[in-house]
This record gives sequence, structure tokens and C-alpha cells, in this order.
Amino acid sequence: MNENLGLNKNEEIEKALREFEVKNPEQMQQKQEIPSVLTVEKKYEAPEPSKMVKLVMKISGGAIKEQKQAEYVLLVFAILAIITSLFLFFGGGHSQQKIPPEALEQMKQMQATMNQ
Repeated sequence: MNENLGLNKNEEIEKALREFEVKNPEQMQQKQEIPSVLTVEKKYEAPEPSKMVKLVMKISGGAIKEQKQAEYVLLVFAILAIITSLFLFFGGGHSQQKIPPEALEQMKQMQATMNQ
């Protein structure tokens, strides 16, 4: 450390450092034992994909190769399922139209007049 900073040139600083090393040997050892932040390498490990993502990748037959693509496919599927269910719930299904009672009576009268 002294060589890098050029502290060897100043005798007072060198003397103070030696005194500090003698008075506080525990702190000097701790300082040497602490690893530098720059030397510690942490590798990023992506989390393992969920079972649904793996299933989509498997079913796609090789068309979907990345986890992100499979997640987008699942998102689109969920959105389509919600839209379809809302459509069916709010009137997408066809029901029989009811004939008003007045129209039924008119039809009966017309049939009666035709039969006469």
C-alpha cells in the first residue's frame, strides 16, 4: 500500500504507520482478511423456469426456445381466455327470442280469418 501512494518519501507518515501497526495489530489483520469488493465475482444465475413455462416450451415443438417467449405465450393465452369468458358472460350466447303476447294474438286472429 505504501508503494502505491508514495508514502515512503515522508518519514513522519512512515513512522506513524509503524506505530499504528504496533499499537493495533488486530485491526491490521482484520483489514488484510477482508476481501476486496473488486475481487469478489458474483455470477448471475437466472431462476429456474416454472413448470408451465417448461410445458409451453415442450409443447411448442422447438418453436419457443427462450423462457421469455414462453411467458409471453402464456400471457396472451390468459388475456384471450379472459376476453372469451367476458364475451360469453355478457351476452355472447344466443338465446331464443320471446314473442310478445300481442303478436301471438295477432297471429291467432290471422289464422282464424284464413281458415274461414
